Amino acid sequence: MRGRVLDAGALLKFAAGDPWTLTVLTMVLRSGAPVVIPTTALAAALVERPAAGVRLHQLIADYGAQPDDLTEPAARRVARLLTIAKAPAEDLPVAHAVYAAEARDLPVYAGDPDAVRRIGPDLTID
Repeated sequence: MRGRVLDAGALLKFAAGDPWTLTVLTMVLRSGAPVVIPTTALAAALVERPAAGVRLHQLIADYGAQPDDLTEPAARRVARLLTIAKAPAEDLPVAHAVYAAEARDLPVYAGDPDAVRRIGPDLTID
């Protein structure tokens, strides 16, 4: 089983207890494959639904999901992805998820597949 990079929408689905999302993430984590959470997607999810914080913290602390920090070199690549896609800065969490997926050759588990496709048209999206 391949790992997954989660966008903000997928994080919100996890926090809400969406059965399909829970099944996919359980299978990925049990296989030992990585679940990667771009920190900008985490922030976006927390802004949209602050009460999700406890569940999202559990995903990282208890289940071993890996945060992907937006370092300075990563920020440059994310900015380039946004520029190429002619996407607004508000799509930064999506571009960060695309960057993390490209860097690790992983699919994105997306709450908003269309947003991911606009920035990463060649990515595999669940």
